[in-house]
Amino acid sequence: MSRKEKTVHSRVPTGANSPGKQPAAAPTRYEDQQIRFRFGRLDHGRWALCDIDKAHHKRLLNRLAHFENLTVGQAKQQGLLADYDMSTFPNRQAAKRLAEQYDGQDSISRLKVAPGENLRLLGIRELNEFHIVWWDPAHVIWDEGKIRR
Repeated sequence: MSRKEKTVHSRVPTGANSPGKQPAAAPTRYEDQQIRFRFGRLDHGRWALCDIDKAHHKRLLNRLAHFENLTVGQAKQQGLLADYDMSTFPNRQAAKRLAEQYDGQDSISRLKVAPGENLRLLGIRELNEFHIVWWDPAHVIWDEGKIRR
């Protein structure tokens, strides 16, 4: 046998060729997963997404498509995604509504739809899933510069 033949290694993971065994998948961190949107928790009250105007609607859909190409970590690193503790939420009305309508929910996440502008989506983030709750085109739910986590 030549030296070259001795150094050839199989590409099949150890144990994968055993009957009934599959190679173990590497664990995935949620921050490395792409953002996914959910619409089942939309609030139809004061800051309802269904009240969006036509111009913002088109921009929002384009941005949602963009966000789905980002991981949670990338969106956070770019300042597009942030998680807030509701105990420091300056808008008491919004905090109360969130707690009452969403089983005591005590945190909210924010997506900047248009950096440098006021357009925001607020929702409940579970790992890489963003459950949209409110549309905030005028940035009134959580003003920049207020106390936050």
